[in-house]
Amino acid sequence: MQELGIDPSEEAYFGWIAEYGLQADVLPSRWSMHVEPQTGRLYYVNSEDGSSSWENPLTESCLRPVIDIGRGYLQAPSDGYFEEQKMALWAAHKHNLEGWHGPHVDEDGREYYANSELNVSSWQDPREETQFIFELQSGLLDALEEMLPGYVEDLPGFGGFGLLDRTPAPPDAMGCMRGDSFAECPTGAPTSPQRSIATPRSERPRAAHAALTAKMERPEPSFGELRQTLVKALDNFFYIYKDDEEAQRLLIGRKLKERRLRKQRLDDEERRKLREELEELRRQEEARQQEEEARRKAEEQRLREQAERVEEEKRRRQEEERRAAEAQRRREEEAKREEERRVEEARRRKQAEEEAARKAKEIRERLLATMQELAQSRDGWVLKNAIAEGESVGLDAELQPLREALKEVHELRKAALLKARKAQEKLANDFKTAKEAQDFGGPVLAAQWRAAVKEVQKPFVMPE
Repeated sequence: MQELGIDPSEEAYFGWIAEYGLQADVLPSRWSMHVEPQTGRLYYVNSEDGSSSWENPLTESCLRPVIDIGRGYLQAPSDGYFEEQKMALWAAHKHNLEGWHGPHVDEDGREYYANSELNVSSWQDPREETQFIFELQSGLLDALEEMLPGYVEDLPGFGGFGLLDRTPAPPDAMGCMRGDSFAECPTGAPTSPQRSIATPRSERPRAAHAALTAKMERPEPSFGELRQTLVKALDNFFYIYKDDEEAQRLLIGRKLKERRLRKQRLDDEERRKLREELEELRRQEEARQQEEEARRKAEEQRLREQAERVEEEKRRRQEEERRAAEAQRRREEEAKREEERRVEEARRRKQAEEEAARKAKEIRERLLATMQELAQSRDGWVLKNAIAEGESVGLDAELQPLREALKEVHELRKAALLKARKAQEKLANDFKTAKEAQDFGGPVLAAQWRAAVKEVQKPFVMPE
């Protein structure tokens, strides 16, 4: 239900569609359902290209459009609504088939179909799956038309949805469907199959077989070829000897370099000790000088602080006098601003009262002018807002038509919910098990029965 976007408040109407989509026997022929052992989650495998997905392949292409159509019917039920939606689905499916053409034949004689717009190909005739999806949607729409409240008076019928026979009409020689199928198929220049769906190509290792045959048919080497092979081996031996000699020379040079480095490290150590002794003498001299400098600075700092204290006391007295004058000036300015604020507040309050009176008058006039139209809207949210606005501007008796219209909307909603509840209770009591319901009316009826049983087990609360 979450994957299909079904809200918990819509479970009574569309919950059975989610349950129907979880059945393995309703998937297209190239899809199969599996269970992950570690988590128990369902996933789906495409047998044509070996891909897998967590999402049900019927979600976007089939079930979600059916639920959207059902929501549209609940919002605005009308006669012939579902037939119009079927025609719209038919047109959309035919439009999606316009880019496909075929069948074509690959190098191994196998037939495939190509889509020049999407640049993909498939071993399966796309019209077959499209026909299957459309028939499945038609059956689900027939079931929705019979079970949704608000228009149809009788209880849902059982069976006859056209969902059990999934065998599409066979195509003719040019790939066009017979009967009521999608008969108009475009033609065009063949397009090579793309790897995104399948790669119709031969898997026989022809190149490897040819190379092995050529190797087996190679003739025996001649004396000249054997002599060239021997000379090449001697040259390789000579190069190996020269490489060994070069390695010995490099080893001796590395030994000499290591000896020079050891002598250099000893000389560096002597120089380092001498530098450390000189550095220690320099640090001692600098410490003595820093101590004398610190004593001199401390005396200067004491004299400077004494002079700063005298100056600071003088500045403090001047600052206190300045602050006293500044405080007197601020008090006078604050009194002046307070008087101005009181005047401005009185002016704004008067403007707000005048604006509120004007808006109240506009709301009263608008409500009185549109009272008849609002009473006939049958929209509970609009009626509630209109009554609240009228009461906020002092209307009472004038709002009685709107209150009566709102009460009538509530009664109609309660009647529709009670009718749907009775239909679910009757469907739940007609069969004892889901198998009995499926034997009688097919998987759609079984899904409806399970949803009805789950719904009637909940306490029925009539909305206020």
